[in-house]
Amino acid sequence: MFATLGEITFEVLTSPVSFESSFRWTYAEHDVVEARPRLQWLSEGLRTIVFDLRFHASFTTPLAQLESLLAVAREHSAQALVLGNGEHLGYFVIVALRVASTQMTAVGDVIAMTVHLELKEWALSSEVDSTVAPQPDFIPIAIVPAPEGEETSAVTYSGALGVAATIAPATGSYVATVTGAPGVSPLLADPAASNLQGALEPDDVPAATIVRSAV
Repeated sequence: MFATLGEITFEVLTSPVSFESSFRWTYAEHDVVEARPRLQWLSEGLRTIVFDLRFHASFTTPLAQLESLLAVAREHSAQALVLGNGEHLGYFVIVALRVASTQMTAVGDVIAMTVHLELKEWALSSEVDSTVAPQPDFIPIAIVPAPEGEETSAVTYSGALGVAATIAPATGSYVATVTGAPGVSPLLADPAASNLQGALEPDDVPAATIVRSAV
């Protein structure tokens, strides 16, 4: 395996025909009265990679390889480019494809082809702020969805699977503990519970109500 682009695996004959990378740095040129212009560095440009791949019917399906590349290009989505030695080159989009059929049958079937592939880097770091903590789209376990010190809405629960009829659902409310740090689980500083009935004893749960979930 030479490399992967997203889910596409490049199996090439011996090695790529060519592999070329280019880097660019952008400067603004400012004219100065009676003096030579001054340059101001603006930013680092996007990396581009151009390489030619040789596909042959003896070890792969050339047209299938080509269709995979065309599908990714039409999705306009960035894909991870990883070499066979494990080196991660970054995320790239396909900006151009050029195909040359180098060997064909008498009826037009492709036996071998060379694909000229042009990739441009997708600056993922410019879209993702690495300093921002990830925000889940659900409420984590033990996090009370209420401001600190305020009472929540009614909290309900159901019995275990298969025993909902024998364990009546309970309702209640909870006053969120003041933890001094937003987003910290109240379990870290939960006051002692009241009206405790003691430790759970072996006979507290009837054996008939214990079931095994199929999930």
